[in-house]
Amino acid sequence: MWAGALGLAHIGVLRYFEEHRFPIDDMAGTSMGGLVGGLYSAGMDSRQIIDLVHQIDFEVVPTPLGAAGLILSLGESGKARFRMLIGSF
Repeated sequence: MWAGALGLAHIGVLRYFEEHRFPIDDMAGTSMGGLVGGLYSAGMDSRQIIDLVHQIDFEVVPTPLGAAGLILSLGESGKARFRMLIGSF
């Protein structure tokens, strides 16, 4: 995984706030924090966000290095799957 995935720790903070009934009046974030905050602000609770994250296939999500970084990070089985999706490279 890449550094942006570390931002998923924000979900744990939201879960703690829910469990301890801390009120959240405003929310702001950048990068992954902005994404997690946006999902929460749209009405998803921490459990729903975690469930959504578990559905992500991190082997095929683009990396900050773009397609080249993705290809390098996939390994042979991932490269074969990538070839199936986009053709030969």
